[in-house]
Amino acid sequence: MAIGLSQDAGGAFPQNGTGISINGSNTVVRPDKGFTLNTKPRINTAKFGDGYEQRQIRGINNLSQDFSLNFNNRIKEEIDDLEAFVEGLAGVSPLRFTIPNDNGGAGTDDDNETTIKVVCDDWKKIHNYGDFYSLSMKLRRIYEA
Repeated sequence: MAIGLSQDAGGAFPQNGTGISINGSNTVVRPDKGFTLNTKPRINTAKFGDGYEQRQIRGINNLSQDFSLNFNNRIKEEIDDLEAFVEGLAGVSPLRFTIPNDNGGAGTDDDNETTIKVVCDDWKKIHNYGDFYSLSMKLRRIYEA
């Protein structure tokens, strides 16, 4: 599978390589090359006098990961379809996001890619010029069965 977002048309999280239904076709939606990953560990901290503190991991999956994707300079119809799709997900339904992974490990396929579950709960549509628009998405990694 190529780098990008996918989900089956029915909204369920598929186990195979089906894609999201944009304009009636099942396909993998590919953002512009390059994306941003922000990672922040979730920890509990107890601070004591004189600058002493103790830290403890909070939860099982304590790394919060947020991705920023861009779909720049695309025709209005394509951006409108993408925006309608993420509006329909309403920040609740998950997507599959395939990212490069040169380290191998669990969840890695033969192409050195890893597919993770994400939700899109923040996006921004930009009018560039004429009939060309851009859409930026913030994806948040989720851990669920």
